Amino acid sequence: MKNTMRILALTLALLMLVLAFAACGAKTETPVNEETTKQGQGNNETTPGSVKETETEAPKSAWEVFQDQHKSETLSDKYKDEDFVVSTYPDDEQIWGDVDWVGTDMTGDVIGDAVYTRNSMVEELYGITVVAEPREDYASYTGLQREIQSGLSSADLINLPSKNALILAQQELLQNFNQYEGIKLDSEWWDQNIIRDLSIGDTCFVLTGDIGTMYKKSIAVIMFNKELLETVDYSEIGNPYALRHNRLWTIEKMVELGQLVSEDMNSDDQYDENDRYGLIYFCNIASSAMIGAGVKYTTKNSDGIPELTFYDETTVDILYELSELLYEKTLAWSWNANGKNEDTAFKMFQQDQGLFYYGELHAVATMRSMVSNFGILPMPLFDDAQESYHHTVNPDVAAFYVVPVTNEDSERTGLIMDALGAASRDYLTEAYYEKVLMGRVTRDEESRETLDIVINTINYDIGIQADIGIAEMMKKLVDSCKTDLAGEWSSQEGPIQSKLDDILKAFGVE
Repeated sequence: MKNTMRILALTLALLMLVLAFAACGAKTETPVNEETTKQGQGNNETTPGSVKETETEAPKSAWEVFQDQHKSETLSDKYKDEDFVVSTYPDDEQIWGDVDWVGTDMTGDVIGDAVYTRNSMVEELYGITVVAEPREDYASYTGLQREIQSGLSSADLINLPSKNALILAQQELLQNFNQYEGIKLDSEWWDQNIIRDLSIGDTCFVLTGDIGTMYKKSIAVIMFNKELLETVDYSEIGNPYALRHNRLWTIEKMVELGQLVSEDMNSDDQYDENDRYGLIYFCNIASSAMIGAGVKYTTKNSDGIPELTFYDETTVDILYELSELLYEKTLAWSWNANGKNEDTAFKMFQQDQGLFYYGELHAVATMRSMVSNFGILPMPLFDDAQESYHHTVNPDVAAFYVVPVTNEDSERTGLIMDALGAASRDYLTEAYYEKVLMGRVTRDEESRETLDIVINTINYDIGIQADIGIAEMMKKLVDSCKTDLAGEWSSQEGPIQSKLDDILKAFGVE
């Protein structure tokens, strides 16, 4: 009876999702754009959640690909009636409340229904039950550290911020995915960029990809008020979308466009939250903008070992260029530097007081009630000689996946993770990408193209993700409006190098 009810529930779930996707035109081809075609840096060359069409045969779903890869394995009896426990972010409705695991029934919520369908597919295949265990202390690694060290952790898989994941890796509390026989790391549902960037030698402690959406919510982007732009003559500078398409969307162009709209609206000779700006931002724009401009905090040498490469003449030039944008009080307004919260910044942008808004993808979703139309742009290039756009995720909140050393069955965990990743690609990523970002938030085709660029150009530089001190140094420089990077670096390079060395030791590099 239990299996019969599970099959009926799964059939109903699949039917409802198919109808929901069909009603919104799911599986339509995303317009091909020059950037995503040229870079090919994402999980594959197609829109996340889709499968490349061919003229001769119907495409296989990720789930079908997974089953082909593991067709010789019969595991439903082996793991029958076991729980697969996932430690997650809190189960609440806050920005960083979990949405990737807590869906336990069909409710009409697009993401929740996709989670339920994915879990049901994997449960039916292996005879297991996927159990989410939300943690209120997700932002701190200390609770997990104590549980793992004492052997009390019951989690098979843990979802936590990237910097905390890399701290646990340094403490030798995480397992190496490269030693997992059941997982296919080269599969399309695993983000190949994170494997490329955060694997050192034969060691890979962290993963992400289609299995979750939470890390995507922390990708830095630029929003712009399309209606405010139309109130000024920008013909000599260029439309932002055209600039993006032609790879001319630079820091300099952002400054020039912002200068067209900045205004002391109440004529009190003071620039505050009552005025209009070219840019509204938060101080952590510094790290994201540096990455966007092509700065590499670390670079792997010929042996694949990351070395500090943050500071050079180009980085100094980029900071100076950014200072032209961020430090001019009549052009840009930092809500944290002015002692305000992000709600104030949201309100200002929604009230047409900013041409550009720097935020993360979760902030884009917050703007869905905005009256004026807005668009989405990548982080700007340093100059038009830069070959590609680059983006990063916020190490304080971006959700990475790790396995604690207390988990004693790597084969089981790897196989179930692979199944969850494949099913997520077909349902969870599809729901997030097509129905949340594109369906509810973006308002034009150009923003869809931007999202393709952004999601496919994430760099997981260990110099940011492991929080070795560079990002904090840049925040302080920006908040104090300083450009003396040489002086700051001379005092910080030693401690930063020591932190990087400690991390490398955890990866077996002496």
